Amino acid sequence: MKLYKWQDVAVEQLGGGITRQLITTDNMMLSQIFVPGGVAFPAHRMASEQMTIFVKGSATYQSEQSRLEARAGDIVHIPAGIEHSDRVVEDTIVLDIFSPPRRDWLKN
Repeated sequence: MKLYKWQDVAVEQLGGGITRQLITTDNMMLSQIFVPGGVAFPAHRMASEQMTIFVKGSATYQSEQSRLEARAGDIVHIPAGIEHSDRVVEDTIVLDIFSPPRRDWLKN
């Protein structure tokens, strides 16, 4: 077992006011992401399954199958390989869980 503390996890500046913290194990990745309102992420798909837990704020997600509006207290599940886009409506904090870990986010 291991204990992690967010205050000890490095904060990455991603541009556009977005910051991210990552905790990665062999089979999972947990990120805490701060995104300012108005940021839009164009259509994309990932090899990893994703669960997004809304701690604060709100966002709208769009895929061919559905349109979701998520806010604090909601959890969004995005299966691996599903193309989707999202737009952050207001300043937002989310916890993203990816399995397996996103290789494109790892620094090797």
